[in-house]
Amino acid sequence: QECGEKGKAWRNDFYYEHTTPKISIPRSEALVRKDWKYMYWPDHKLEQLFDVVLDPMEVQDLAKDPTQSKRLRRMRKRFEVLRMAAH
Repeated sequence: QECGEKGKAWRNDFYYEHTTPKISIPRSEALVRKDWKYMYWPDHKLEQLFDVVLDPMEVQDLAKDPTQSKRLRRMRKRFEVLRMAAH
């Protein structure tokens, strides 16, 4: 599918991973959507969740916010599906 091809469906999300030596930037993986981003830092076993519409600079981590627990579970599940497909 060509980028922006008229009439074609476009993906709603994508998985990415950034692998570097530990001495520079820590490894990271993410599920990215237009409105939300789920980050996972494997070296630190850390999850983050950001509302990129209201917080485009990704300052407010919502992963521990109880009101976002359902969203976090959904994002984590989708992340795992795309992660497995990539490997």
